[in-house]
Amino acid sequence: MMDKKLRQKIISAVRKIWLYSPERREVMKATKCGYCNRPKGNREKFDCDHLLPIIPTSGWDNWDNYFERLFDGIQIACCKTCHRKKTAMENKKRKDIKKSSDKSCDTTVIT
Repeated sequence: MMDKKLRQKIISAVRKIWLYSPERREVMKATKCGYCNRPKGNREKFDCDHLLPIIPTSGWDNWDNYFERLFDGIQIACCKTCHRKKTAMENKKRKDIKKSSDKSCDTTVIT
């Protein structure tokens, strides 16, 4: 099993490669947010959001799925506000799933 720090380093390096992918570059040509339709301002930069989270809300699964979702998943240009909201909802869902799985793994011994 891979060390968590090593996995984070690999993810960071792969994300840098993804920044220059043709798919992402095409998405970033958008002139309005894919969620709220707000037009892009003169100085505003959009984020590139993956419709399906790169790392599922259920948690890490495997490298093949990670690469597929990162490079081949549906990507949407969106304003930073919408991207922050969507990311916060996904993170809350991850936290709730983790919390419920921690409860179901309670190791209390009943005698």
